[in-house]
Amino acid sequence: MEALEALGYEVFQEEGYWVGEKRRGGLLLRVYLSPQGDVRLLKRRLLLEEAEERSLGGFSGTWARRRWEEADFFTVAPLEALPGLLLAWEALDAGEAAP
Repeated sequence: MEALEALGYEVFQEEGYWVGEKRRGGLLLRVYLSPQGDVRLLKRRLLLEEAEERSLGGFSGTWARRRWEEADFFTVAPLEALPGLLLAWEALDAGEAAP
């Protein structure tokens, strides 16, 4: 998991998977790794966020709405291929050609 940390990902375990997470503004990048070598790359981009004070059932509170765009990529890859795979995934988001 050192490879994920070296690329700026926070690493933790979740439901039997290793998970790496990186946030950049309204963009969330996640990578899920199974013990069998399954890799899932996920991007969630915040498109819209709005909030306002409202009343619901006689209670005042804040109503919030968010719209997200989500993209996934699934593959099976060895751990040593992970840094290149993640750099290509991040480059796609930046509008660059994937290496």
